[in-house]
Amino acid sequence: MTELAHDLAARIRSIREDVIMKTLSLTLVAGGVLMAGNMARNLYLGNALSVVHPVLYAVLVFVYWQRWRIGAGAIAWATVILLYLAATGGLFIYGLAGNSAAVYMTFCFVTTTFFGVRGGVVAAVMSVGAMALVGALHVGGLVTLSFDLPTYMQNPFSWLAAVMTVGSMAWLVLNQVGQLNDRQLLLLGEQHYQARHDALTGLFNRKAFLHRLEVAIVEANAEGGSLAVLLLDLDRFKTINDSLGHGVGDLLLIEVAERLRRHVRASDTVARLSGDEFVVLLPSATAHDVPGIAAKLLDALSAPYALGERELRTTPSIGISLCPRDADNVENLLKFADTAMYAAKAQGGCRILDFTPAMNHVATERLRIEYRLREAIAEKAFVLHFQPKVDMRGRITGLEALIRWANLDETPVEPAEFIGIAEESGLIDEIGDWVIREACRQLRLWLDSGIRPPRVAINLSTRQLRQNDLANKVARMLNEVAVAPDLLEFEITETAAMENTLTAAQRLRELEAMGITLSIDDFGSGYSSLSHLRSLPLDALKIDRSFVREIAANTNDLAIARGTIALAHSLGLRVIAEGVENADQWLLLEAHGCDEMQGHFISRPMPADLLTPLLLQGRIDVNNGRAGAV
Repeated sequence: MTELAHDLAARIRSIREDVIMKTLSLTLVAGGVLMAGNMARNLYLGNALSVVHPVLYAVLVFVYWQRWRIGAGAIAWATVILLYLAATGGLFIYGLAGNSAAVYMTFCFVTTTFFGVRGGVVAAVMSVGAMALVGALHVGGLVTLSFDLPTYMQNPFSWLAAVMTVGSMAWLVLNQVGQLNDRQLLLLGEQHYQARHDALTGLFNRKAFLHRLEVAIVEANAEGGSLAVLLLDLDRFKTINDSLGHGVGDLLLIEVAERLRRHVRASDTVARLSGDEFVVLLPSATAHDVPGIAAKLLDALSAPYALGERELRTTPSIGISLCPRDADNVENLLKFADTAMYAAKAQGGCRILDFTPAMNHVATERLRIEYRLREAIAEKAFVLHFQPKVDMRGRITGLEALIRWANLDETPVEPAEFIGIAEESGLIDEIGDWVIREACRQLRLWLDSGIRPPRVAINLSTRQLRQNDLANKVARMLNEVAVAPDLLEFEITETAAMENTLTAAQRLRELEAMGITLSIDDFGSGYSSLSHLRSLPLDALKIDRSFVREIAANTNDLAIARGTIALAHSLGLRVIAEGVENADQWLLLEAHGCDEMQGHFISRPMPADLLTPLLLQGRIDVNNGRAGAV
């Protein structure tokens, strides 16, 4: 049984318990009428002992009130049935003994229900004691017990009590059963709604959307029309969710759903498929209509979100597939829209892309690489290459460890192709751990061969920076091979550092406390500034290669590099320029005070064994920037 079905069953049980409590309440009221009739009859007949009935009944009402006040659990159906039998059975037994038995039975059943077995035992003792007392009085001649049914039937109070009791019971049962059925129907309707709608946003869920899409395809095919499927995914939503918490993430999703509702037509269908993935069905939409609608949704979802005291910004990536242009079935229409959406994200997000057959090849290739990547991790089919960094005199100041996929059977896969896929699939955690461990192992080999290697820089992924045990894990790897922490340097991108500055600062301080050097990689390609980064325990900053590439021809890039160097030095940070490819770049960076450089002009990445002669030499001859060493 599903969780929803369990919930429905529990709520139906709750309704039944509520109905039972109401039934018992009304039963006590009806029993009071019966009691009053019996007492009036007995007093009319001269039986003064009948006053014991109201006293016992008052105890019943008090017990019920106590039960209601503390909000205790359900009353069994059997208790109510037995109460009916006790109350109505006593009507037709003439005399004190018959009426007392009815009241005492009721008293015992209700008390047991309210107060458990102990309460029932006390009630039974009281009831048996009362009846024993009546019996003793009867034997002593003080009380006369009469079972004269004709006399009882002729008494008007007996008939009044009987009619009122039976009538009220009939009305009670019919009324409560009717209420129970009505409320169960409401719950069934609610269950149907919940089965088709997303609990957080109130939009249709995947199951309901697939049904609507299937119906829309049938109608479009029958009428010779067309329809469109727009699949939307929020850019950087995971960053918001992880850094600000799931509560803020949920509020953002609710607001996104509301904006989608407001910006589609009444005939359109909006659904939440999962996480931050939404889909819009546009029936009777043509290829001419869709771009305008998609652009309107892009603008609406890109506007700032005011969530409490925060203002958040996110953008959607939108993929579009059309029926019958791209496909005429549910599975392919969704798959193609999803493929187009991922292509939009791969191009930087915040864009709209129509599905094209070429995208299938890209998506298939990504899946193939991910599959091969998992095999490569299992088979340890990676190697490390190392690219030197040098100062302005050509002295080797450090090495950057760069992973290579040692794929002998197929075309080699470049890191730019598989690192992104590894991050999306979560495989980067295993790969990152392997790189750190392998770099430590290689440092140990160099040390054992008598070479004092420079620091080896390793790139930390965003996922690794979130790991609570990162520092402990690195310490274990260093201890395993007896390598000092000062031989390691970790490079993090500014995007990773800014995703959650508090977490990043904590992780980096833990690493700094171990003696590990820290630097910001690809500076200038993210969304931060030096003022944002000064709270982090950094030692160095690397200027992104995109600013170095055109530094000799683009005055803006030169100004950015010059300003970055000056600001970094004012904060006590070393500056490293990566991607230095020619002498002009070298000379300009040297003239503006860059501390270290890295790039093909100096040396290409190479395996450890080929790098050993350079490490023994300790320097690379750059010939004052007029010639490079490869």
